Amino acid sequence: MAQPKDAGPNTRTSWADVARGWNWARGGWAYLQGDLPLWLCMAAIYIAVVMLLQFIPFAGFLLVILLTVIALAGTLLALHHGVGAIPTAPVERWAKWPTQQLLRGISSESYVYPVALLSIVTLGLFVLVFIIEHLFNVTSLGGLLSSTARRTFSLWSILIGVAIALIINLALTMALFFSVHRTVLAGRDPIMAVHESFNACIRHAIALLGLIGVFVAPWLVIVAGFFLSPIVGLALLFTLGSVVLPTFVAASYCSYSEIFGLAMRA
Repeated sequence: MAQPKDAGPNTRTSWADVARGWNWARGGWAYLQGDLPLWLCMAAIYIAVVMLLQFIPFAGFLLVILLTVIALAGTLLALHHGVGAIPTAPVERWAKWPTQQLLRGISSESYVYPVALLSIVTLGLFVLVFIIEHLFNVTSLGGLLSSTARRTFSLWSILIGVAIALIINLALTMALFFSVHRTVLAGRDPIMAVHESFNACIRHAIALLGLIGVFVAPWLVIVAGFFLSPIVGLALLFTLGSVVLPTFVAASYCSYSEIFGLAMRA
């Protein structure tokens, strides 16, 4: 009887890398347990501000990018250095203190300049991607599909356009994934932080895909909620989203600590 073929070292290594990603996700959730209400409040405040900024024409998206870098920097500093004694007064505990943690990256002279510079670099990268997508006429998948329906472009043109858009956005994601981590936790200048983030994502691609894969299903549930009803979508965004978002950030901190050899706070 024929013996089953050995899966080989590459397959075993791939599954081991995926397991690393899952362990980072579990570690991120475990890391939040001590101050879980604080992290949930921080996520809810961030989501609420982002939704309000979306109503500002054109500039809203740019402001969301700047806010995201600032909020992520503050959250990473809170994860790494701790949040201290949480106030007991309701207003301070549920509003003022979480906001202060989110703005931690720009409230200290040690971090305000690198965080501001990284925000500008990040904004510039998004604008560059936007320009490239316009040059290749791949501004959105919906626009490409509508062009196909009108027979403006051939199917092959659509497929090439989608491939270009995916490659560009994947490269942008890799360049930015650890850029804030490297800037605020390692003191790298933003350009070097972007470069090191891109290289780290290439070297640990499978493990990071395993990490991201854990969070795909919850976000699909939120998206499906908006298709059902705006009210359902908002309810899921502020409940499930407020749990998933800080867990993902904490998991990215765990992955960063292992990949770059950072000693995590006990």
